[in-house]
Amino acid sequence: MKKSFLAICTIITLFLFVGNVFANSSEKEIITKEYTVNDLNKEEFYKSLNGQIEENNKTNLLKSVEEKENKEVLEQNIELEKTTIIQNNDVKELLNTVENQINYEKDGYTGNINIDESSIIIQKNNVYEREYKVYYEKEYYNLPTNDLIDIPKTLKINGTTFYLTNPVWYIAETTNINGKEIPSKYNAVMKYEGIKKEDVVVDYIANYKYKGILTKEEITSITYKVQYIEEKEEKKNNILPIVATGSTGGIIFVCLIIFRMKNMKIYNYKKGKYKLVKMKYLKNKDVVVDLADIKNTTNKFKIKLSNYLFKKINNENISFKYYDKIYKYKITTKEFEITV
Repeated sequence: MKKSFLAICTIITLFLFVGNVFANSSEKEIITKEYTVNDLNKEEFYKSLNGQIEENNKTNLLKSVEEKENKEVLEQNIELEKTTIIQNNDVKELLNTVENQINYEKDGYTGNINIDESSIIIQKNNVYEREYKVYYEKEYYNLPTNDLIDIPKTLKINGTTFYLTNPVWYIAETTNINGKEIPSKYNAVMKYEGIKKEDVVVDYIANYKYKGILTKEEITSITYKVQYIEEKEEKKNNILPIVATGSTGGIIFVCLIIFRMKNMKIYNYKKGKYKLVKMKYLKNKDVVVDLADIKNTTNKFKIKLSNYLFKKINNENISFKYYDKIYKYKITTKEFEITV
């Protein structure tokens, strides 16, 4: 019975102790401030960040910094001129040859743009001149003679010059003189030849435009959520002696050691070698590790992470603060050196 009572008392004492540890840490007040800046140079912001602030007559130390990028969708009207060779002076042929919509990117802007049919201009491209003969005939009736004196030797028809090449005469009427039939009137067919020229179009060139609106997301500002935690002297509750009396009357001293697991070891380089100067508990990548609270150190440190912490924050950035300087480091190994 006494043993059971002792066990119950021990468990109750343990819970009271653990509760006291967490109560001490939760008593600290956290102050959150937000800053939205248009300057996208993060390094400049961290340089200007105060490591501690005085508020409500209390000293508050920098705890963490979270970043949020504020983006805006920008639009840009675009006109893209294109040329294509086609075989015929036909808009439908062009539309069947080229894409009616294309995806386009320029200066970070992207989007789909469509062909503007009203912008299409088709012109002759490769052209050569061809010559060929043309023929013309002109008939004459009841001419008094078969003399060419009154017959035009050249004719101009629709811009083409025709030359007389073959006159053909026919007797239209005759007169009997002294018993002989003498021609008195003639009909004639005058045959002309000319040379005509024309352009033969090999192909056509089509000029046209694509039109549309392109968009892009642009970071216009960054909002920093900065948290400060009240500086308080922590109570040392790491070791708690529990005294219990056994059934035999002997006194059993049970020392229960409860401590927060340290997952980061900090070494400082001094006098030619590294020396362990502090062990810390890092909850997540957003916590700023303050190196300035370690007294009598140089600005050269070596950091060792536990296996669990390394897996948790691998390829993430964490910040180290050394007085008025903030140094961001991307985690790629469990052990690394920094100079701040």
